[in-house]
Amino acid sequence: MITFSVVFFMFAFVIYLWPVLSIYGYLKRYDENTPNFFLLNFRPVFFLRRYRKLTKINSGQAGPFYFFWFFSLGITILLILLGIFCLSIR
Repeated sequence: MITFSVVFFMFAFVIYLWPVLSIYGYLKRYDENTPNFFLLNFRPVFFLRRYRKLTKINSGQAGPFYFFWFFSLGITILLILLGIFCLSIR
Protein backbone atom coordinates (compact mmCIF):
# COMPACT_ATOMS: atom_id res chain seq x y z
CA MET A 1 0.00 0.00 0.00
CA ILE A 2 2.97 2.29 0.42
CA THR A 3 3.56 2.29 -3.34
CA PHE A 4 -0.04 3.40 -3.93
CA SER A 5 0.47 6.23 -1.46
CA VAL A 6 3.67 7.33 -3.17
CA VAL A 7 1.93 7.27 -6.55
CA PHE A 8 -0.98 9.33 -5.19
CA PHE A 9 1.43 11.86 -3.65
CA MET A 10 3.37 12.14 -6.91
CA PHE A 11 0.18 12.64 -8.93
CA ALA A 12 -0.94 15.28 -6.43
CA PHE A 13 2.35 17.11 -6.81
CA VAL A 14 2.22 17.05 -10.62
CA ILE A 15 -1.44 18.07 -10.78
CA TYR A 16 -0.79 21.02 -8.48
CA LEU A 17 2.42 22.03 -10.23
CA TRP A 18 1.00 22.19 -13.76
CA PRO A 19 -1.25 25.28 -13.35
CA VAL A 20 1.30 26.92 -11.06
CA LEU A 21 3.98 26.64 -13.74
CA SER A 22 1.57 27.95 -16.38
CA ILE A 23 0.60 30.94 -14.23
CA TYR A 24 4.26 31.59 -13.50
CA GLY A 25 5.08 31.52 -17.21
CA TYR A 26 2.28 33.95 -18.00
CA LEU A 27 3.32 36.34 -15.21
CA LYS A 28 6.94 36.12 -16.31
CA ARG A 29 5.96 37.00 -19.88
CA TYR A 30 3.70 39.96 -19.09
CA ASP A 31 4.91 41.28 -15.73
CA GLU A 32 8.40 42.46 -14.99
CA ASN A 33 8.04 42.14 -11.20
CA THR A 34 7.55 38.39 -11.10
CA PRO A 35 9.65 36.78 -8.35
CA ASN A 36 11.32 33.41 -8.55
CA PHE A 37 9.23 30.25 -8.75
CA PHE A 38 9.62 29.24 -5.10
CA LEU A 39 8.25 32.53 -3.79
CA LEU A 40 5.24 32.02 -6.04
CA ASN A 41 4.40 28.84 -4.14
CA PHE A 42 4.64 30.58 -0.75
CA ARG A 43 2.08 33.25 -1.72
CA PRO A 44 -0.15 31.61 -4.34
CA VAL A 45 -3.27 33.69 -3.70
CA PHE A 46 -1.43 36.97 -4.24
CA PHE A 47 0.00 35.85 -7.58
CA LEU A 48 -3.26 34.20 -8.59
CA ARG A 49 -4.95 37.56 -8.09
CA ARG A 50 -2.24 39.22 -10.17
CA TYR A 51 -2.70 36.62 -12.94
CA ARG A 52 -6.46 37.21 -12.95
CA LYS A 53 -5.97 40.98 -13.15
CA LEU A 54 -3.49 40.72 -16.04
CA THR A 55 -5.67 38.33 -18.04
CA LYS A 56 -8.71 40.53 -17.52
CA ILE A 57 -6.76 43.50 -18.84
CA ASN A 58 -5.44 41.57 -21.85
CA SER A 59 -8.48 39.53 -22.86
CA GLY A 60 -11.45 40.88 -20.90
CA GLN A 61 -11.97 37.79 -18.78
CA ALA A 62 -10.09 35.68 -16.26
CA GLY A 63 -7.55 33.33 -17.81
CA PRO A 64 -8.14 29.59 -18.00
CA PHE A 65 -5.50 28.72 -15.43
CA TYR A 66 -7.26 30.84 -12.81
CA PHE A 67 -10.10 28.33 -12.58
CA PHE A 68 -7.85 25.36 -13.29
CA TRP A 69 -5.76 26.26 -10.24
CA PHE A 70 -8.79 25.90 -7.95
CA PHE A 71 -9.78 22.65 -9.65
CA SER A 72 -6.26 21.23 -9.36
CA LEU A 73 -6.08 22.29 -5.70
CA GLY A 74 -9.22 20.30 -4.95
CA ILE A 75 -7.93 17.23 -6.81
CA THR A 76 -4.58 17.56 -5.04
CA ILE A 77 -6.25 17.60 -1.62
CA LEU A 78 -8.31 14.53 -2.54
CA LEU A 79 -5.23 12.64 -3.75
CA ILE A 80 -3.29 13.51 -0.60
CA LEU A 81 -6.17 12.30 1.58
CA LEU A 82 -6.38 9.11 -0.50
CA GLY A 83 -2.64 8.59 -0.07
CA ILE A 84 -2.92 9.05 3.70
CA PHE A 85 -5.83 6.61 3.75
CA CYS A 86 -3.75 4.03 1.84
CA LEU A 87 -0.93 4.43 4.34
CA SER A 88 -3.26 3.75 7.25
CA ILE A 89 -4.76 0.57 5.72
CA ARG A 90 -1.68 -1.68 6.07
